[in-house]
Amino acid sequence: GVVQFAFAPKNIYRAIREYFDTDITGAIESIVSGPSRIVIASAENADQQRALAEKLSAPYELVEDSSHRSIIGYQSHSKNVAAIVREVVSGI
Repeated sequence: GVVQFAFAPKNIYRAIREYFDTDITGAIESIVSGPSRIVIASAENADQQRALAEKLSAPYELVEDSSHRSIIGYQSHSKNVAAIVREVVSGI
């Protein structure tokens, strides 16, 4: 599959600005108090995302052989993600 992203300087600058401008005060509490949740992890960030799942007391699903871009950028991985989401949503 092909993953297409634009690595223009303005996109990188925007991403960095959004990262630092996002207020995460109370984020964990808000997520935990919400309805069903699941952490779907790319293989590239598996350890970080497993730790997040533990912090949220949420189920954890790993999409094998994926990266943080390919997890939704490659059709095979995005089908896997969609199936996981469908399963969680159908249980609500």
